[in-house]
Amino acid sequence: MKLRFLLILAMVGISLSVFGQEDFKGDLKRHRIDWTPTSLLGTKITLGYEVAVHEKIAIRIGGGYSILSLNGIVNRIDNAVEQGSALEDVSTTGFDFTPEIRFYPGNSGAAKGFFVGPFFRLNSYKLNEIFYEFQDDDGTFQNVKPSADVGGIGGGFVLGGRWITGGGFTFSTHFGLGGGVSNLTAKVKDVGGYTPQDYMDLETDFREWFDEELGDLDFFDFNDLNVQTDDNSISLDTENFFLPIIRFGVSIGFAF
Repeated sequence: MKLRFLLILAMVGISLSVFGQEDFKGDLKRHRIDWTPTSLLGTKITLGYEVAVHEKIAIRIGGGYSILSLNGIVNRIDNAVEQGSALEDVSTTGFDFTPEIRFYPGNSGAAKGFFVGPFFRLNSYKLNEIFYEFQDDDGTFQNVKPSADVGGIGGGFVLGGRWITGGGFTFSTHFGLGGGVSNLTAKVKDVGGYTPQDYMDLETDFREWFDEELGDLDFFDFNDLNVQTDDNSISLDTENFFLPIIRFGVSIGFAF
C-alpha cells in the first residue's frame, strides 16, 4: 500500500513539473484550495488542491480522513447469527487519496466552468474495537480482539463544474462513478494465556461459522480466503474483491 501511494505521488509530481511550464496569458488563478462540506455526511473530512496546468486542463489532488461508526451494521449481524459475532462499538478510521485530471472544454480560457476527466483512488481503513467470541473444545467461550485492515485501489470518471468569482472565491460540484479492487486482512496474536491449541480452536470455529452462515453467498468463495495458524497467532487474508466507487460533493474554497 505504501509503495502504491509513493508511485501515485511520483506520477502527480511529474505531471505538475511537465505541464507547469505552460505560459499562461491573462488573469488566470491557477491555484485552488477547497473543502468539501458534504463529505461530513459520511463522517469524513475532505480537502483538495487543484492547479491549472493549461487554460483547459487542471490537476487536482484530494484527500479525506474518515471516522465511521458501524454499530447499526454490527447489531444486524449479531441478531442473524448464534455465535462468532460478539462485536460492539465497531468503527473505522482511515484515509483516501484521490488524484484526478480535469478537462475544461469551455472557452473561458481560465480552466473553469464545466469539467470532465479521469480519477484515481487509493484508500486504507482500519476496523477498530472488534471482538470475536468463539467456543473452544472444552466448551468455554473465549473472547479475542483481532486487528483488521481494508485497503483498495481503483478509479473512474468524474464530471462537474467550477466557478471562480473575481475576488477568488470558488464553488464547485462533482459526480463520479468507478470501481476498484479491495482486500481484507485480519490477525489475532499474542493473546495472554492462549496456547497453540486455542489458536487452532479459533480457526476451526471460524471455518464452521463461515460455512454455516456465509457459505451460500454467490459473490464470495471461502476458498479465496487464506487462513494461517501458528503457535501464537491466526491470520486471515482475502483475495481481491470488487467494490464500486460513487462520488458526489459540493466544495467551497479560494483561488489565487
